[in-house]
Amino acid sequence: MNKPLSGKTAIITGASSGIGRATALTLVRAGAAVAIQARRKDRLDDLASEILSQGGKALAVPGDAGIQADIDLLLADSTVQANPPSAPLPRRCAVKSVHTGCAFPRSCPVS
Repeated sequence: MNKPLSGKTAIITGASSGIGRATALTLVRAGAAVAIQARRKDRLDDLASEILSQGGKALAVPGDAGIQADIDLLLADSTVQANPPSAPLPRRCAVKSVHTGCAFPRSCPVS
């Protein structure tokens, strides 16, 4: 099966239900590892377990996308998981937070 996002990492906020949950599952089926964030830790942990049981990779980071410190933690944790500590997220990569996820500019070399 072709997995076009194999080797890539996606960050999804609002992942515990609805569009965020569906987005996470779709990206995992396409081969991406996911860093998922939501306020409801129990549902977030359930989603991470579901992804892992299907052979996917998931990092659950509880938090609120409306709180800058929670977004900073999500980005820090997902960057460390996706890249060695010697390769942090480049500063020129502006992260735009949207309701159901984070979008990276095409020029951003995020794996």
